[in-house]
This record gives sequence, C-alpha cells and structure tokens, in this order.
Amino acid sequence: MVGSPEVNKVIRRIISPALREKGFIKVRTRHNWRYLEDRIWYLMIKSVGSYFSDVAGYPPQSLVAEYGVYFTDFPPNPRPALRTEPKIDRDGLIIPKEYECHYRSSLRIIASQKDLRNSLTSSAEKNREDIWWVSKDGSNIYEAVEDMKQSVLGHAFPSMETVNKEAILERWSKQ
Repeated sequence: MVGSPEVNKVIRRIISPALREKGFIKVRTRHNWRYLEDRIWYLMIKSVGSYFSDVAGYPPQSLVAEYGVYFTDFPPNPRPALRTEPKIDRDGLIIPKEYECHYRSSLRIIASQKDLRNSLTSSAEKNREDIWWVSKDGSNIYEAVEDMKQSVLGHAFPSMETVNKEAILERWSKQ
C-alpha cells in the first residue's frame, strides 16, 4: 500500500517546482505560501485519510487540495467565531491556514477518474470532482498529481490573481 512518504515525493517532484516558479517561497509539500504586497496565497494538499476511506470508499491516500487568499491589511472578521489569527513562523512571516483565508476554494479534477470510482456504492461519491483517486498500490499516483498540478495552474492561480478584495470587504460589512 502506498503511503504518505511516496505521495509526498511525487508532489515534490511535480507540483513543488510549479509553485516555486510562480513565486511561492514557503513550499512544504502539503502546505505552501506565496507572499505578495498585501496578500498571501495558500495552497494545501491533503490525503482523505483512513476514516473517510472507510466511510466513502476512496483509498486513504486519495488527495484533495484547497487554496485561499489571506489579506494582510484586513480588519478582523465581523463574526467572532471566525476571528482567528494566523501563526507567525520563525522567520516572522504570517502562515495562514486555508480556513483563515479571506477567500477560499477547492481544486477540481480535470481528467476523468470515473473508471476508478466504479467500486463506490454512493452515486454522490462516484461523481465528486474534488478528490483525486490514488489507488492503494500507487499505480496512478503520477497521473493524479499531474492532473492536480494542471488544476493548480489552470484554475487556482488565475482565481487567486483575480480575487476582488473590495467585494470581500463589502460582503463582510453586511454580516
């Protein structure tokens, strides 16, 4: 059975160079940050894990990716439950998690994986577009991670580039 070390190695080989090329300076395989003048881009890649695997039927090393934009000059969230402050790392850089970002979204699969999902009993799970199936033996890990990279390049980066800061602030003011 393929494990996290093998998956991480493929992520570092395929996705990490694309992130560095785009200006991400903190590239930590599963958690990655790019620092811009007034915002921070964040990309998180995680495995679904054994509990989700047992419940939904996906292999435990199947992957999901979420991304977000954190604005360094935003006021605190008007909703008290959402007023978390991101940690500062030893270099003095803010390292927000996805849930702390002011704009958040999930990546979607580009290539079809329907043939891999035939064993799933739930039609909702069979049709999900946000989980990359990684076979237990790892036989499709390169294809899955390459597809994730294409989603990062074709969807996440353009989306993060066009986030409208003023629209987010206006939505907050209405809460």
